[in-house]
Amino acid sequence: MTSKQQKLRTNQLTPNANKSFPIGTKLMVDDWYQKLGLEAVIGPLKSKGIAADALVRGMLAYKLGENFSVLQASEWLNRPEILDRYGLETFDPKTLYRMVELIGKNRNKIIYALQDRVLQLLGCPKTDVLMDWTSLVYYGDMAKLAKFGYSRDHQPGERQITLGVALLAPPYNVPFGMTVVTAN
Repeated sequence: MTSKQQKLRTNQLTPNANKSFPIGTKLMVDDWYQKLGLEAVIGPLKSKGIAADALVRGMLAYKLGENFSVLQASEWLNRPEILDRYGLETFDPKTLYRMVELIGKNRNKIIYALQDRVLQLLGCPKTDVLMDWTSLVYYGDMAKLAKFGYSRDHQPGERQITLGVALLAPPYNVPFGMTVVTAN
């Protein structure tokens, strides 16, 4: 007969110098980074200093495992074992912030390349992106986006917001983006 543990074996945990590193996440990020061809899209975005690919791969691994702020991602990436794993040198947190900003500025190019590559990997034909915009009347007064604007039903005295939806054209019909902006 086996006995069950009835009480904790220790009253206090003793910290040690061991470091853990999510190697499975790193390997998965590296594998998909290559499969999706991201080095051809992200690599050329930055030509000086620390390589964009290493920063983005490290940031992806961090966000999939820890998912805290960019500042904490910078601290995580600047650990000696992580720097060694990604072939990086110690860098300032501002470097990672600039990289995130650069990715944001080039998001359309990156998303387009990702869409093409995912469709290619799935063996699906390329398709267009359909976009549709509409405006809605907003009767409240608390929404900052609601503004007076052009009204198609000739009611210029009402506040409006504009909604935009993007989806992959047939045969997919998959919505992938939505935008909410001020009135027309």
